[in-house]
Formats: sequence, C-alpha cells, structure tokens
Amino acid sequence: MLTLLASVLGVVATAALTRTWLLAAAAALGWALSYGLFWVLHKAGRGALGYGDVRLAGLIGLTTTPLSASATWLAFLLGTLAAALWAFTRPRQPGSRHAYGPWLLLGWLAATLIPLP
Repeated sequence: MLTLLASVLGVVATAALTRTWLLAAAAALGWALSYGLFWVLHKAGRGALGYGDVRLAGLIGLTTTPLSASATWLAFLLGTLAAALWAFTRPRQPGSRHAYGPWLLLGWLAATLIPLP
C-alpha cells in the first residue's frame, strides 16, 4: 500500500512539475484497466490468481502507462512468459502453486528499461 501511495504521489508530482496532467490521467487509466482485468481473472479463477498479484498489476499499470501503452503490455507479456517458462521447467507436484508476483516485477523492470518508440 505504501508503494502505491508513493507511486501516486510521484505521478502527481511529475504531472504538476511538467504541467502534463494527461500523464496523470494515463496513469489512472492504466491502473484501472490493469487492476480491473486482473481482478476479473482473480474472480474467474476463484482465487487461483492471488489478490496480491491483482494489486501489483494495478501498480504496474500505474507506473508504466505514462511511459507508453506498449510498456504496460510488454511488462505483462515478459512477466507472464518468464513465469510460464519457470513453471514449466519445475518438477510437477500435485496441488503446488507458483509465485507470479516476482515475475511480474521482472517484466516491469524490463519494460521500464527497454526504450520503446
């Protein structure tokens, strides 16, 4: 929750300093779409996707959408591909669960560092 608050304050401060309020609007839209889509997945999967991942998805949308919509999609794509690759290379154990959050963070990091047009 503190990270979300700090990110919102950072986006608002950046928008105020640059007088680009469209940046704050894009961040809010990115949060709403990312959080909303992951919340639907959380509910549809009856909790198979954890609520922490839903909150993290909103944070990723908030912080990458001002860069570009491509950065947001790239963050989720890279994070999901990395998580799937890791999950498919692990020995299968019935009832085991795999962490998705660290891979989402890896996707976020890559998407923020990769220069996009």
